[in-house]
Amino acid sequence: AAEDVEGVVEWVCSGDKDCAEAGVKALVALVQEGPEAAQLVLDTLTADQINLLLHSDASVAVRGCCLLGALSVYQHAVGVLAQWVPLMLQAAETSPVSESPMASAQLGRAIAVGQGA
Repeated sequence: AAEDVEGVVEWVCSGDKDCAEAGVKALVALVQEGPEAAQLVLDTLTADQINLLLHSDASVAVRGCCLLGALSVYQHAVGVLAQWVPLMLQAAETSPVSESPMASAQLGRAIAVGQGA
């Protein structure tokens, strides 16, 4: 439900590394449940929150990239990803993302989808 997603996003942005990591993990799992859950996540997350995630602690930033990668499989996520391309491009060049091949790959996929919009 939308309230749950909002609660999880609050964890992600709490500034507490463990909370943030658990929150992003929960969001990735949600997005993988299907298009409706992915839509809730898209409706809730803001560009600022995505930016915060991608420039967060290494483990959180890597999971943030996985979240964007997971969203990129849905057609209805393309428009939102397109708006986030500048943020994602910036994050791709900075650590911790640039130091993680997996994070870079996931983020690259989301960027490609967003740019193809």
